[in-house]
Amino acid sequence: MAVRHNVRYDWNNTPTFVRPMPSEWDVNFEVEIRQPFLRGFGVAYNRIAGPGTVPGVFNGVVIARLRTDQSLADFEAAVRNHVADVERAYWSLYYAYRRLDAAIAGRDAALQTWRSVYAKYEAGAKGGSAQEEAQARQQYFTFRAAVEQSFSTLYEQESVLRYMMGLTSSDGRVIRPADEPTTAEVQFDWYEAHAEALVRSLGGEVVRSWSIIPAFLANLSADAIRQLAQSGLVRWISWDSPMVKQDTGQVDPLTSLGAYLSAYNYTIGATTAWNYGFKGNGIAVAVVDSGITPKTDFLAGATSLTRSSRILANVTFASTILTYASRVNTTTSDLFGHGTHIAGIIGSNGASSGGAFQGVAPEVNLINLRVADYNGRAFESDMVDALQWIYEHHKEYNIRVVNVSMNSATAQSYHTSPLDAALEILWFNGIVVIVSAGNNGGVAINGTVPGILYPPANDPFVITVGASDDMGTPYTWDDILTPFSAFGVTEDGFWKPEIVAPGAHIINLLASADCTIAVQHPEALYGGFLRLSGTSMAAGVASGAVALLLQARPDLNPDQVKWALMNSATRLRHPGAGAGILNVWAAINLGKYGTANTGITASKLLWTGTEPVNWGSVNWGSVNWGSVNWGSVNWGSVNWGSVNWGSVNWGY
Repeated sequence: MAVRHNVRYDWNNTPTFVRPMPSEWDVNFEVEIRQPFLRGFGVAYNRIAGPGTVPGVFNGVVIARLRTDQSLADFEAAVRNHVADVERAYWSLYYAYRRLDAAIAGRDAALQTWRSVYAKYEAGAKGGSAQEEAQARQQYFTFRAAVEQSFSTLYEQESVLRYMMGLTSSDGRVIRPADEPTTAEVQFDWYEAHAEALVRSLGGEVVRSWSIIPAFLANLSADAIRQLAQSGLVRWISWDSPMVKQDTGQVDPLTSLGAYLSAYNYTIGATTAWNYGFKGNGIAVAVVDSGITPKTDFLAGATSLTRSSRILANVTFASTILTYASRVNTTTSDLFGHGTHIAGIIGSNGASSGGAFQGVAPEVNLINLRVADYNGRAFESDMVDALQWIYEHHKEYNIRVVNVSMNSATAQSYHTSPLDAALEILWFNGIVVIVSAGNNGGVAINGTVPGILYPPANDPFVITVGASDDMGTPYTWDDILTPFSAFGVTEDGFWKPEIVAPGAHIINLLASADCTIAVQHPEALYGGFLRLSGTSMAAGVASGAVALLLQARPDLNPDQVKWALMNSATRLRHPGAGAGILNVWAAINLGKYGTANTGITASKLLWTGTEPVNWGSVNWGSVNWGSVNWGSVNWGSVNWGSVNWGSVNWGY
């Protein structure tokens, strides 16, 4: 801060007839305040109030920390350039070795030729003239010089890499790159590119696109949709349907509870599998739901919070405000209460209940993929986002099972459902897909029609699970089909569900006391736990059972798992029960494993041109060839070297 008092006497030097006073001068006062830059506060800056300012409102000059900001930018650019230079030096050294290897091979071949010609020259044989010997000798020394030059280039490139890596110029060793460059074929999807360009030209917005299925999500007006449909650039236009709002299913009165509060584990044979060491260890189940709130029940092997969590990944795709313009990713915890309950049925170790409410696979790993908001609502596009993530990360986490305890609100063929198509791709990549049949078996639920199988329950490849009532006993002779469990023939002629599993009065984890279900349905609370009924719960039971089966029989593919569950089920005399009640211990002990889904055609949304199935996204090593309808395959895209010919069903 500085204060100045200035006096100017210049007027005293002017003629007296000009000056109105005998003596005249100017006086002014100056006050200066200097605010130092906020050193060390990133890109922080100061503002000067400026002229005409209002107290508390800054409308003056912005003083940026130019010098520091420039230094940071220069540093970031230097790091980026250095990494790029190291990479270039690495591959320059790699190709220097390639040139050296080629030169050595040429030199050795030239030496052999010279020796051969020289032997003929010494013997006076044909092909051994002095001229031919001189030519062979010259060729050898030419290649020898090339080798020496290649060594010189290699050492030069190696020293450059050493310098960039901060190594000494020479330590008696020579660096040789271990990695090989990768090659990949680039294929452009011109139809999709043109379609997306047309969407934009029509005033629409391309929100995002997926690689798991040949599709993209867009916002369009009704007229633009008509023009896009008439363009011939798209195969099908599907509404981004909302999922059926998750609810509490059928809340049971306490008087209906039997002596066994977790009877379902006895009913399906899970407790017997535990006795033989099968608890889902090493298998990961992806739970696509409203999220999973961390609990001691999801820790590995102990109740201590210091133990590692069996929830290996947490990702959210949920929309807090259900409009495309306002989609915001939030917490991965379960604000609604449905997902944590399902995850507990699949894999709780019972730590918080003293073992009373264990899941089917108490040692299984879980993948938390939150798609539903705090009201249990989601769109099909949210679901496909989650399935895309699974497609990209399933090998990293050994995801063998996907649980989808949700259903679309739009009834349609599996050939036109993007959700069905995406789940089929996961199935073809060796991931077992378990879906709930729906709770609209007897009455309309949240706008659904009774008896209709909504996607993805209508897909013929996946395992659709209905709900049985174990009546609170460990036996199956008194079990019945719940009145809410949906069943019937799909639009495409497939009977669903394949099996049923206990899904009535299931007690398991409560996400939190203030989750939406707990607040809106206090009658569903059972102490610090949650008591729910629905095919969602039955799907969770089935997913846990598949984890046990895959631990015991890790080589089974999805078609074999489906066949095993259907052929080991305990019969239940009801048309809506499919093959019967899940029995995982019987499935583990089948003497042989057949294949389901034989001859079924994949979703038409996966077809390329007039031929079915976009096989570029399929892991051929995991495909059960007996289940593929070969008449529909685009043969030009098949990697023939990977086909197991002995397992192909040629339809004879």
